[in-house]
Amino acid sequence: MDLNIDFVILLHGNEKGHVERSVEFVRRKAFSGCSIFDTFSLAVDRLAGRLEKYNSIKTKYLDNKSPSELLNKEKEYLLPLMPDYINCVTITDKVDKLSTVSYLQNRYSVPDYLVKKEVSVRIFIDKVEIVFNGKITAAHERLNGNQEWSIDIMHYLKTLSRKPGALIGSVAFKQMDYVLREIYNRHFKSNSREFIALLNSVGEYGFNKINNIIKILEDKKINISIDNIKMILNRNDYLDSTNQIIISSMQHQIEEHARQHLNKYDEITGTKGLEGVEVA
Repeated sequence: MDLNIDFVILLHGNEKGHVERSVEFVRRKAFSGCSIFDTFSLAVDRLAGRLEKYNSIKTKYLDNKSPSELLNKEKEYLLPLMPDYINCVTITDKVDKLSTVSYLQNRYSVPDYLVKKEVSVRIFIDKVEIVFNGKITAAHERLNGNQEWSIDIMHYLKTLSRKPGALIGSVAFKQMDYVLREIYNRHFKSNSREFIALLNSVGEYGFNKINNIIKILEDKKINISIDNIKMILNRNDYLDSTNQIIISSMQHQIEEHARQHLNKYDEITGTKGLEGVEVA
């Protein structure tokens, strides 16, 4: 949604002219070239960039110093900062049976263990935070429409593990990260239960590590399964200092694991050994 940037300031009579002139200067320098933005954060980034630029310009009026230099010098004599002021609306809400809280007819998901519990909801201009027992348990970009839903699939892992068949038709799946949906479509389309187990591993180890493992398994044409992924995650000696997988050791372990299964199959069926059999 496009945002038109404007300023509204309440002033005392004796400071009106001086402050309005300063605001007009900042507005002109920051937004005269561009005043429409797709998101609020983009407008904030542009304002911050312009302020940094103009505050670093040296002027004769300031004895050939920049406003930033003068401020840094003045900081030596300033009192300590007060605690952070949170500029938000706070409400108390009860988590419904769908594991969501509501604000202005829009819904935001929370972890499903909070169903029927009371939580605090902090509504900022650009985000919504849900707090339980003093800890932030969920955070979403604020919705500005009507009857919209912001759903994080990681909030529903407990529920989905009991009802894996509900995964595909859920709003959580439709709003899931694009990369995770692609992983599902390539490797887990016929096994929703394994994919939910994969999401649990993402929550425990982080998306980057799991995605890195999957990419390497794909490159080496090794079967993508939750068992192979967990085997690598549980073997720390296969990770270097940057958590990159040492592929030679990893591949040897997986291939050996596969050969053991094929040997058992060979014993049951009476077929020949593994010579010439390529491990997929």
